[in-house]
Amino acid sequence: MASYSGYNLDHEQTERDRPLSFHWETVDFMHLLGLPAARNAHHEATINAIVAEAILAAEAGRRVSYSARRTFYSQGRRYRGTSYTYATMMRAIALLDRTGWISDHRVPPGNRGWQSSFVATEQLLDAWRSFGRGMTYAPAERVCLKNDAGELVDYRDTPLTLRIRGQLEERNEALAELRIDLPGIERRGHHVVIGGSFVLPIPRNPLRRIFSRSSWQLHGRAYSWFQSIPNTVRLSMTVNSEPVVECDYSSLHATILYNQVGIPFDGDAYSIDGFNRDEIKLGFNIAINAKNERAAVAALADHLRSDRSRSADVIAAIKRRHKPVERYFCSDAGVRLMRIDSELILTALKAVNDAGDPALPVHDALVVPARCAGRAQAAMSDSFERIVGRVNPCNIKIKRQIVPHMGGRPVLPSALNT
Repeated sequence: MASYSGYNLDHEQTERDRPLSFHWETVDFMHLLGLPAARNAHHEATINAIVAEAILAAEAGRRVSYSARRTFYSQGRRYRGTSYTYATMMRAIALLDRTGWISDHRVPPGNRGWQSSFVATEQLLDAWRSFGRGMTYAPAERVCLKNDAGELVDYRDTPLTLRIRGQLEERNEALAELRIDLPGIERRGHHVVIGGSFVLPIPRNPLRRIFSRSSWQLHGRAYSWFQSIPNTVRLSMTVNSEPVVECDYSSLHATILYNQVGIPFDGDAYSIDGFNRDEIKLGFNIAINAKNERAAVAALADHLRSDRSRSADVIAAIKRRHKPVERYFCSDAGVRLMRIDSELILTALKAVNDAGDPALPVHDALVVPARCAGRAQAAMSDSFERIVGRVNPCNIKIKRQIVPHMGGRPVLPSALNT
């Protein structure tokens, strides 16, 4: 089982173990398991959370990974609440394992790359199917800070973090009112299954912003569960029963870089003679995020499943094609560019919401009802000009579903609208 650092943010879908999130709890269920009385309210909350996580993971055929390190529970309290301490966690897991409701696999200290995990037993799943009364989701911290190791860390609020949180809460109020539907979906417990991928809807559709490397100037993108809907079916969604389109910044990071150097760029940033456009686009984005050229070549070769000679040729061609911004390649610029694009899309989202229109932010795009496409496109263009500049104007594509819907539109689980 793979190791996880930090805490699960629910929007981070993966086919590996489900990291313990500390935000789901069963309702009026624990006493039906015949467990001895909990030591205190914190112990009871922890048992409820572990049972809930075991059931959620089982729906997707997965285990739940957790940290058995005492030091883990001394940090990151902002993200999980005060109930979940080392003592309450270890006692609750041991109790549920001893009574046969979960099967615990404890990994001894020093096993790097591996983490302890547990899985629901058939006994627990049978009880849930017979007596389960639902789960609740406790709102989590929406402004998240990670360190260099990618672990969520505590921080003290400042005027900046309070402003970021206030802006996010305003956007989340608008998202909480949206009804998101998809045609032809399979429901498995609390999950929906789309093309073999398990997606866990989160009540009220909240966004979280994640900042990196202990800096409020790095990363900062907003995430939510609906971003895990595969892009192959995203445009088949409806929002408040309306068909949608996706307004997408074209070649966004390339466009930002050319603005920063004050040079207009004409043409397709990813079109280079003698190379496939997809490999150039992939190579461009890898090179922007890589810390050095060796890492960029290795990462591209891995993604293309090709030899490093071909990948080196792709990176070299990108540098030649984009000579004015060459210094940004293999310089770890991506995490700073994401900070900019996060402000772009959230500013545009505010403008769309202020006009009375719904929208779902998906990294550097907005998914909006088709009738709102023009207004969303204008809001994104205005956001770009005010935040980045006008030297190299942005291009915003509108993506539409090609094949019309047939028949009805089954609704996603009611948890979306709780």
